[in-house]
Amino acid sequence: AKQGVGLRERITRLPLAYKHNADIKVSCVVESASQDAMQQSLYALTPCAFVTIAVMVLYSSLFLSTQVRTSRGYATQFSLILQGSLISTLAAFSALGWMHYFGLRSINILCVCAAFLVSALGIDCAFIFVSAMKAAGADMPVREAVPMAMAEGASAITVTSLTSAAAFLVSAAVSSSQPAFLRFNLTMAVALILNFFGFVVFFAGCQVENEFRILRGRGDFAFWKTIDRKKLPAWMDVATK
Repeated sequence: AKQGVGLRERITRLPLAYKHNADIKVSCVVESASQDAMQQSLYALTPCAFVTIAVMVLYSSLFLSTQVRTSRGYATQFSLILQGSLISTLAAFSALGWMHYFGLRSINILCVCAAFLVSALGIDCAFIFVSAMKAAGADMPVREAVPMAMAEGASAITVTSLTSAAAFLVSAAVSSSQPAFLRFNLTMAVALILNFFGFVVFFAGCQVENEFRILRGRGDFAFWKTIDRKKLPAWMDVATK
């Protein structure tokens, strides 16, 4: 017990004996003040960021929903874009669960923003897949159009997703002394990897089913019944403008 008390006393006196003790105090005060100021700024900008991302996702969804390969100007694919958005959202919140599994149980406002950033990134992945499918042409059968779209779309999101995840991992390594940025970078890296696998595995299958749905004349959300398609209104058919 006496040895334990003596050890605690020596540890307590250690910073006082260090000749650069004043520098340590100044560094701690500056770092704490900068983190508090950044946190307050993020709290103030959070509503604006959420509104901006929501407007971007809404317009992108409306644009991509009319970017069909066949029956252009008559068919929509809102359900397909919704599935892509759900994949990114699930990837983002699953990353928070993985952070808890890794031992980083406390999250901050940066981690919450990461969920919305990954959701916006999912729209970009959906844009790549939809554009690749549309580029295959309306005259090509589905069984030939899908491999062509996968060859272009999957390779594109592989490069973008893995390079982005690697960048966040490097950022996490150099910001290990700042827990808030460490959690944010790790959350983004894990979410990007989960989003990548979700699009390659699940969204590709959803896109194939969407192509067959359009060819069979089924509805977008009422996919179990055949509908009489009509010309889309001008305000909705933004893909042809």
